[in-house]
Amino acid sequence: MDQSRIWLVGGCSLALGIILFCVMAGSYTSLWRTQNRINTIRGYLLDDCDAQVAAARDLIKEISGSTALKEAHREQIDILANRISQAQNTLAEIRKSEAIMTREQVLGLDQVMAGLKTDILALTRDRADGLDKRLANRLKEIQGDLLGMVRKYNDEADYFNERKTVFPGFLVAKWFSLDEIQYPQFEISLLSTGQ
Repeated sequence: MDQSRIWLVGGCSLALGIILFCVMAGSYTSLWRTQNRINTIRGYLLDDCDAQVAAARDLIKEISGSTALKEAHREQIDILANRISQAQNTLAEIRKSEAIMTREQVLGLDQVMAGLKTDILALTRDRADGLDKRLANRLKEIQGDLLGMVRKYNDEADYFNERKTVFPGFLVAKWFSLDEIQYPQFEISLLSTGQ
């Protein structure tokens, strides 16, 4: 082989190596950034859940301010208070764990927040005219924010889970043990009912 061919093969090999390194590094940073976005969204999602719990408590306080309303809606108030307690316990459990939310945690949060929304709707539906407008607007705004965060979380989780299965993501995921990570998704239909 003559000298010019050796330089050509060497140059092409070097260029190919640089390209492959860039592709792999880009894939890793993409997965890493997605994980960071998921963790950030998780924090906002839990904050929105806390806000909905606080708004539900405010709703109970408003109804409890009137003896007639309190007596008329005693059963619904008790159900909502029980749901608030469930939501607080679920949120505390998830916040305690710094790890990725498990499938069970996602399902539990999904169900308790959907139930909380249903219970709030049951209490507010009967009293649409008598409900404080600021509280009603706050409840709608919080529910919209919560649904938006769930959608963002699901989009990022889907992106991460999908990225691990295509080239070069599956190689990077295998090398850095990211293939063991699976982000469960929320069931949007539960949270969007009655919207």
